Amino acid sequence: MNLCLDIGNTKIALAVFSGDKLIRQARMEHDRTLTHEGFFSYLEKVIGVRSIKKAAVVSVVPELTKTASGVIRELLAVNPLVIHSRLLPGFKVSYRRPEQLGADRLVNAYAAWKLYGGPALVVDIGTAVTWDAVDSRGVFRGGAIAPGPGLLLKALAERTAQLPEVALKRAPLATGRATAECVRSGVYWGTVGMVRE
Repeated sequence: MNLCLDIGNTKIALAVFSGDKLIRQARMEHDRTLTHEGFFSYLEKVIGVRSIKKAAVVSVVPELTKTASGVIRELLAVNPLVIHSRLLPGFKVSYRRPEQLGADRLVNAYAAWKLYGGPALVVDIGTAVTWDAVDSRGVFRGGAIAPGPGLLLKALAERTAQLPEVALKRAPLATGRATAECVRSGVYWGTVGMVRE
């Protein structure tokens, strides 16, 4: 079986595959202070004693890349493959500073190209919303980054005097009739509009 680990700015997603079949998936939130012991315990609980033969890590949090890689080596006796642009066969990066390109964005664009050909535009909504373009020849052409809905909600609650902290969920109407509804609809429909445009 194979373990895939995606370490984002606020969440870690993992998936265990047997061939092409998804066996297990899980997500956990983090605050970038995840310890070796904490992640060891989490991974042991989530994947149990499965026989993992290979592991791949995509991460945008360098300090957690080291933690996760160490835990995978210790717990699973597997040396994880940490993904970066030089590991993607046939894929080229047309980016002024390739070392600054997030591995998550890179893998998203690569997967779109491998699965669907190109040109393709990949949108990923997480802590940030990213748009990434890949052409039909497998060349990453760049993209855009904006705040994600959770970050927008948090910023409104923290940086304004009277706006409440609101849970992230779908807003049925574009116009709210109470402050919390207005915040939710503004962030939700603002994100929808941002992605559409």
